[in-house]
Amino acid sequence: MMKYPNITLEPVEIRPEDIYNPEKYEKMLSESSPDILDLNLVMYNHLIEKGFLYSLDVLMKQNDFDIDNYFPGVIEILKQNDGQLYGLSPDFSTDALYFNRELFEEFKIPLPTDKMSWTEILDLAKRFPNSDNKGNKIYGFSMNSLFGFYGLFNSIGVTSGLQQIDKKESALGTSEWKKIFVNAVEAYRAGAVQPGVLDEQPEDLFIQGRVAMQLNSSQYIKTMKSEKEFNKNFKPFQWGIVTYPINPNNNEYSDRVSVDHIFSITKNTIHLSEAWKFISYINSEEVAKLQSRTLSSDILSRPGLMTESGLGIDVSAFYKLKPIKSSLKKGVGFGREHYVSINTEAQNAIDGKKTVDEAYENIIKQSKLELKESLAK
Repeated sequence: MMKYPNITLEPVEIRPEDIYNPEKYEKMLSESSPDILDLNLVMYNHLIEKGFLYSLDVLMKQNDFDIDNYFPGVIEILKQNDGQLYGLSPDFSTDALYFNRELFEEFKIPLPTDKMSWTEILDLAKRFPNSDNKGNKIYGFSMNSLFGFYGLFNSIGVTSGLQQIDKKESALGTSEWKKIFVNAVEAYRAGAVQPGVLDEQPEDLFIQGRVAMQLNSSQYIKTMKSEKEFNKNFKPFQWGIVTYPINPNNNEYSDRVSVDHIFSITKNTIHLSEAWKFISYINSEEVAKLQSRTLSSDILSRPGLMTESGLGIDVSAFYKLKPIKSSLKKGVGFGREHYVSINTEAQNAIDGKKTVDEAYENIIKQSKLELKESLAK
């Protein structure tokens, strides 16, 4: 390690599919006895509950490690178990609503704002005409999802705190889920939402200037920056970012904020001093400054450095919503047939082949059958 040349790092291999598997992960810990772990949030929480991680609080105090300039949302989620820090993360990822400022100004429609609900965003999208002044097809909103209609339907439900399965039974029969279906169908019928097909990445019409608002990950800022620098055919336009849609009843949090690289020390390490030097360096302001220049990471956990990274846009929206606590979940789930069923019935309703009530009634019936078959396996 360049900062500490006398420290040698020896990687311990673990299969990618095992990083969410508690039994396999604990087996790796007992067999390999690593000193440092790079954890996702769900495994971090699990290992804290099992007593595998070393609390960093005393080490930070002894070494005057500053977390005052950290994004509070990251610190909050890392301390959510018992109030102690068992790991630090130099970055996090999130989704946000990207918007084309020029399209909004062209059609004299108010710009989107932070902490809008799904209803507000879809209503805003429906205010756009179906074509621009040159006759080009445009859309008010794009999900940028591989799941087609289902992507929008499910995302609204998750933000609303709804579950599709409750006690091994379909929960889609509730009025809340049906209202989401109805509102999404209406937005598609109005031509406000860019259509998508299951398992196919939709064409990026936002970058072409033909979508007013698009949901995308925090890494999309790199795509926009690279298009401007390297694509000769790219036509630059003014754009901005606001927060991902919120639940009005819980408007400080988002299910799309994810902390995926949490560096922790194992409780029984015999190299505590060396492990702390590594973790404190990886999470230092020195390393964060290097990352801010290259945009090689996700969103930095130190907001001040991210906003000074030379992007030329306001990225504060990434820091306005806190992550919801994640946990390891087991149980029955829906398969691909479920997505197909919802997309098919939604399209029938959009095309007028069925009423919304008929289409949704069939979705409920199909979901019950799919769960019954899944439980029988």
